[in-house]
Amino acid sequence: MLVYPGPDTSGPREFKVIEKAAATLSVSVIPAITKEVGEFDAAIASLVKDRVEAILITSAFLFQGQRKQILRLAAGRRLPVVGFRSEFAEDGALMSYSALLGDQVRRSAQLADKILKGAKPADIAIEQPTKFELVVNAKTAKTLGITIPGEILLQANRVIE
Repeated sequence: MLVYPGPDTSGPREFKVIEKAAATLSVSVIPAITKEVGEFDAAIASLVKDRVEAILITSAFLFQGQRKQILRLAAGRRLPVVGFRSEFAEDGALMSYSALLGDQVRRSAQLADKILKGAKPADIAIEQPTKFELVVNAKTAKTLGITIPGEILLQANRVIE
C-alpha cells in the first residue's frame, strides 16, 4: 500500500481505517511510505520484496498527479493496483472505487453558495459522500492473468474492455 504521510493529507487516518478493515478479512497490510515522487520506485521495490500481491493507493494528491508513473512501475512488476479515483482504472489500474468527484464538486459549490449568502461554516452539517463508483479494468486483469469474479463485474459501474 502506498501511503503519503504529509500534513496536508489524511494518509495516516486512511491507513488505520484500511488496517482495521483488512484485519476483518485476515489480510495483511504493508505500508510503503513515500514523501516525494523520487521515492516511488524504491517504495514499490520494497513491496515486491515483501511479496505483496497488490497495491492499494491512498488518496494523496501526490499519487493522483503521478498515477501514470506509479502504474507503469507496478505494471513492470506485474502488480495489480487499486486506485482511489476512476482515473487510476482508466490509466491501467486493475480497479478503482471512490466517491463520485462530480457530486463532491457540486456539493462543494452548494456549500460555498450557502456561506456566501451568510451561513456560518460552523452551522453547516458535515456530509459524507453517498454515491460511489466502482470501475474495473478488464484489459489490465487479462494482462495480469487475473479473473475478475462475475459478482464484481455485475456491481461495477463501468468495465473497461
